[in-house]
Amino acid sequence: MTECKNIIKDFECRVLRGLNSCGVSPAYLKECGKNLGAAVSGGADSVALLISLAHILKGSGIKLCVINVNHNMRKKDESAADSVFVKDFCENLNAQGFDVSVVVSEIAQGLVFRIADERKNGLEEAARFLRYKAFEEFSARQNTAFICLAHNRNDALETSLMRFLQGSSSSIAAVRENYVRPLLDISREEIEAYLTAQNISWRTDTTNFDENYLRNRIRHSLIPLLNEKFLGWDSAVINASARAAEDFSALESLTVFHKWQIIKDSVCMDRAEFCSCHAAIRRRLLYKAFNLLKVQVRVPYSIIEAVQNAVEKKLKHFSSSVVGIHITFNENYVSVKKKKNLATESCFFAIIEKSGVYDFTFGSMTVEIKNGRAFINLIGKEGSFYAEGLSVPFCIRSRHLSDSIKTADGTFKSVSYIFSDWHIPEEKRDFIPLIQLLDTKEQEIIIIAGSVFGFSDWIVRG
Repeated sequence: MTECKNIIKDFECRVLRGLNSCGVSPAYLKECGKNLGAAVSGGADSVALLISLAHILKGSGIKLCVINVNHNMRKKDESAADSVFVKDFCENLNAQGFDVSVVVSEIAQGLVFRIADERKNGLEEAARFLRYKAFEEFSARQNTAFICLAHNRNDALETSLMRFLQGSSSSIAAVRENYVRPLLDISREEIEAYLTAQNISWRTDTTNFDENYLRNRIRHSLIPLLNEKFLGWDSAVINASARAAEDFSALESLTVFHKWQIIKDSVCMDRAEFCSCHAAIRRRLLYKAFNLLKVQVRVPYSIIEAVQNAVEKKLKHFSSSVVGIHITFNENYVSVKKKKNLATESCFFAIIEKSGVYDFTFGSMTVEIKNGRAFINLIGKEGSFYAEGLSVPFCIRSRHLSDSIKTADGTFKSVSYIFSDWHIPEEKRDFIPLIQLLDTKEQEIIIIAGSVFGFSDWIVRG
């Protein structure tokens, strides 16, 4: 019993220190007349965050405002059950004398997939975009000064490794704008020990075990290997990330000597001034331009390097576009322009639930539903595709970069690689229809209908 009390007390003291290090304290919140927000999914990390914050704020006169976001990306009963769990948990805390409110923000079914298509940045990034949009609306309505997020030490390690493997050096920041992470110095094992000491259960997201996601492959395959073979690797990564953050801050401070001129939906800078900067400064100036324009897509690193190469080669003219932005420079100016329409005319997305004829950029699709199964006929500009027995509802859409599809041996292959193997021209790839299941936990892509443009088809059997 004494050991449990010590675990609980120590944990909550560390959370309070984490809050203070982020510039958050009950005294400050009371002084500015604001509430404290917390994002709670129902998993162990967020439940521990919720309980510890509730205890820290008890009797302070400050309300803890909780938001739970249902992305509607898993089976409906599973994601809905998570929201019910969080709501019931908060109500139980109120019954115990805590001051907690809860809001469940539900993202419309299929919206994450549509946004992923529009933004071309993958499902995880689309979900993050919609989640933070919900956070912003929630914060304004609930009068919160900060929103606490439950990222912990393990998350920081996973993110550092993931960014390294993706060619970046960024890590999770303890404070970013009005988002704070008071658990960053606490491990997942310590979190679970804190909950176990109080006999508190939590929800487990089954997608956390899906190794189609890079983070999960790092968590379940790479980190156990590092733990076994490389003693102390975690401290080394944390220390290296801290030094990288310091270096980043120092370089960031140098950008104040170079100003972008804002002109409507674009920014520009004297070319000679931009090119005279060190490559590291130029890189940060471009990111600053994206922030000034409030570009809400993750800009691929490749476009940053394309600009760098153009500068090094002293090209007189340069032009490059990705979803969301357009970068150009001539002999006098460097310009970054925000593109108003995220979706190109080639992108398409639809959830199919009823019989009928549907028009798309590739052509049309006729759907006949019998006994809960769909018979589909796709008519394209250079061919057709027929399939039967599809479960309803399903999604027909254009590709996004993170797409993969199951092979005959049960592994997964990138759709982009398949398009390359089939020698599909880049300008046609956004028109190729993909069929994705929505009524399964995996929500896998099961069909690539390349035949509508005269290419091969890929069909997942069974």
